[in-house]
Amino acid sequence: MAIRQFFRSLFSARRVGGRTDDDSLHDDAEAEKRNQIRYTRALVLQKVKTTFSNESTSCILEILDRYGVESYERERERVQIAILKLSEGELEKLAAYVKVAKEDYRDALAYAEYPQELQSETWKMNAQTVEEIRQKDKTQYLDWLNGNDL
Repeated sequence: MAIRQFFRSLFSARRVGGRTDDDSLHDDAEAEKRNQIRYTRALVLQKVKTTFSNESTSCILEILDRYGVESYERERERVQIAILKLSEGELEKLAAYVKVAKEDYRDALAYAEYPQELQSETWKMNAQTVEEIRQKDKTQYLDWLNGNDL
């Protein structure tokens, strides 16, 4: 539970110039600068097909689309891709991570995009080590996203 609280405080939105950090992620140019990834429905469909190659796409989308219905459920495509990654191609995990995301979407993003950092006591490490961990996390995420993780 302490880890969840730590990451909620770490990823909580901060007010900057009347906008929250999260608001800027809805701007495609800003999102590309931050992540160099453009999260689209087409990308979600592609990852559904590769992650659940033996399942009906419509069945997977029915479960996945439970996230992003409510106005407070932010960054729909990015979170759905995180859910797909975390599911590891298992229907039970897919449904479980949709539920996690509906409670707090930042948890799904953090576990998908920063897995090693979440398991590390980064506050006890020097800046270089933390940066190395973050770079490894970014590399593993991009490898998975691009299908190079096989």
